[in-house]
Amino acid sequence: MSGRKAFVTSGGHADVMLVLLQGEGEGLDCYVVRRDAPGVRFDGRWEGLGMRGNSSIAVEFEDVVLDGDARIGDIGDEGALVPLMEAKALCTDVAARVTQGALEACGGQGYTPALPIERHLRDARAGAVMAPTNGVLRTWSGKAIAGLPVP
Repeated sequence: MSGRKAFVTSGGHADVMLVLLQGEGEGLDCYVVRRDAPGVRFDGRWEGLGMRGNSSIAVEFEDVVLDGDARIGDIGDEGALVPLMEAKALCTDVAARVTQGALEACGGQGYTPALPIERHLRDARAGAVMAPTNGVLRTWSGKAIAGLPVP
């Protein structure tokens, strides 16, 4: 596998990444790729509005070898990706609801840097727009459940 991906969450810090690739058949395949695999290189610096503790930087893959043991599910088995997609969408939605509730409970103080709530709210909302966005994940999940090809 060769290619480049921008905005890899915890890029360069996480031990493994889940990488979606155009499959051998129709649809996508999901692979676990170790950060120390030959041909994996990270670069860049995260300068986001929120998520200061994150490191969403770019990764470059140059002739990275992927074997069947690294694949999650069978070739073209888009249904195996559904739990992963649903988990990301659900967790980011819940995080935004919880932090919004905390903001409302604390009133004006929660909207200032005096409390960390405003930062947590920005961070939680950012999760829904990090690729693949929650809207895209819901579309893909629906397609996979309906037996339609996922892009």
